[in-house]
Amino acid sequence: MVKPYLLAMCLSLLLLGGALYAAPLTDAALLARINNSPTAEDYPGVDALWLLRDVDVSVDTTGAVTTREHILLKLLTRDAAELAQWTVPYDKAAEQVTVTIARTLFRGEEYPADVKQIAESSAYPGTGWYDTTMVRSIPLPMAVPGAVLEVETLTRRAVPRLPGDLGARIPLQHIYPLLESNISFTAPAELALKVRFTGNAKPIVNETVVGNQCSYRWQVTKVPALKMDEAWAPPLDDLLDSARVSTLTDWSTVTDWYGKLTLGKAALTPEIQRVADEKTKGCATVAEKIAALHKAVRELAYVGIEMGGQSDEPHPALQVMLRNYGDCKDKSTLLRALLAAEGIESWYVLVRTTDKGVLDRELYGPGEFNHVILLAKTPEGDRYLDVTDADCPAELLPPLVAGADALIIRGTGELVTLPVPSPEMNHTDIAITATVAPEGTLKGLAKLNYGGHTAVIQRGMLAGVARENYTTVLGGMLAPRLGQDVQVTGVTVQNLDNPSLPLLLEAQFTSVAPTVAGTMRLLYLPTFMYQPNPLHNARARTLKLQRRMAGSMHMTADIILPEGWKPLNPPAPVQETSAIGSYRDEVKTDGNILHFICNMTSNRGTFPITQYPDFQRWAGIMALEGRNPLVVVLTK
Repeated sequence: MVKPYLLAMCLSLLLLGGALYAAPLTDAALLARINNSPTAEDYPGVDALWLLRDVDVSVDTTGAVTTREHILLKLLTRDAAELAQWTVPYDKAAEQVTVTIARTLFRGEEYPADVKQIAESSAYPGTGWYDTTMVRSIPLPMAVPGAVLEVETLTRRAVPRLPGDLGARIPLQHIYPLLESNISFTAPAELALKVRFTGNAKPIVNETVVGNQCSYRWQVTKVPALKMDEAWAPPLDDLLDSARVSTLTDWSTVTDWYGKLTLGKAALTPEIQRVADEKTKGCATVAEKIAALHKAVRELAYVGIEMGGQSDEPHPALQVMLRNYGDCKDKSTLLRALLAAEGIESWYVLVRTTDKGVLDRELYGPGEFNHVILLAKTPEGDRYLDVTDADCPAELLPPLVAGADALIIRGTGELVTLPVPSPEMNHTDIAITATVAPEGTLKGLAKLNYGGHTAVIQRGMLAGVARENYTTVLGGMLAPRLGQDVQVTGVTVQNLDNPSLPLLLEAQFTSVAPTVAGTMRLLYLPTFMYQPNPLHNARARTLKLQRRMAGSMHMTADIILPEGWKPLNPPAPVQETSAIGSYRDEVKTDGNILHFICNMTSNRGTFPITQYPDFQRWAGIMALEGRNPLVVVLTK
């Protein structure tokens, strides 16, 4: 039988034109480490294993930072072969990257990467402003089970992002097990570097001083992989064991730095004044002006930049307006200039979006943030404005921004938690009317009204659907929730391009109430509340539970039955109330009209493991466990 690694070797030979170079591995210590390393049998179900991950950071007297990273990653399964496409992102305008080692080690041989195959490309192709943000791709040969990938890179940044800032989160845990990791920071003693650890890792920091240089070193060993297979878990950054390294002592330093970095970027020009006046023509209030200018800017093309020097400094507002695209800080800068043209004062706000986890309020530095919005001063009070998402109106912050931690660049800086919409704002209201004919055919109309974040999400889903395909695409989504064997015959959508209004959908549908025995028929009720149960086969819980969006759903279904027909066994009502939310459904009759009512409200928040039983019960109700399908037997 041909071994899988031999097939991979043949494939590598074909891809490299047969020129797969190999040489004996002469480093005895490295060879011994590999030969004595665990195998796939020691880690069943695991694709890869970190044998070593070393990170050395050094800062010289000019503030230049050099980072050396050296990894040994052992592939345990064929699925791990994709890891051999190694990538190194960097900002070529501010950083120099040197790949000192790139090879695969297998059975006592080393297979170096082919330098001719190392490629560089823009991380954001087609956007001239950001063409210095690069990704270096290094394909490593012989990516077979048992092989070890070895890569070492040197990254030098001559100009610090913020003078005196060495803030960083260093992960000490990964999605693959880690056998050994050595971390060191060497910097001038006056930087007063501080090291903290989060999670279960509690290594001892060895501090040494040589002249004016202070070094901090620590090691972690045998770190288990982070398990990310639990539903409703917090973000990865909140779960990983990590080292938090900082040199700054307060947020005012970050505030002052960003204020100076953006000084003059939102300068008012005649062109900007003209556009601001045009967009606000006819607006009678400050709120109306903000809505008009917000719409004009949010509809510009968005390009996300989250790395390199260009992740900090925005382009001038006039350039953003002329180019018709930008990232969050560029679009915020343009909005700031337009607001100023109408006499509305605003400030930048640095945001750590909720998918990145909670802000470390003692890790002072710009690295804690990945997004920029504005805070505007209005007669009714301060308002936060985000122009990133074209589907999100001025009165609403996008889903990943609402509830996020942020720093207002005003005065000495102010840390805040951004507001979140209530469950009632993120609503789905459903009204269904249907009539059952004597022969059992059913015809109905479903009206859906989406608001808040629910509308933002639905608009994003509809963005790529052509109007002539609404019935096919939306019908396929709605039919299973309207009952069994439902055919959606027509769909209309209103307010799709106007995020300031609720998103409205109407669906016409038909079905048949099948005969089960004699004069008995089955009537399937709509199940818009249904959600698959992600906890159905879950093991004992180890992580906190998190719900990142509050929401509500109100559904009424009025079904007119033929004269003389009545429900024989309507489903019993269900009711649940806990910290997670509230749920209630009920079937009632009024003459020949059957009413099905369902109300649900879910809360946002992070919950302790002790509330896991509440989540299990909630998930079971949402999945209609023991009640699926919801069906009423009709009898004459």
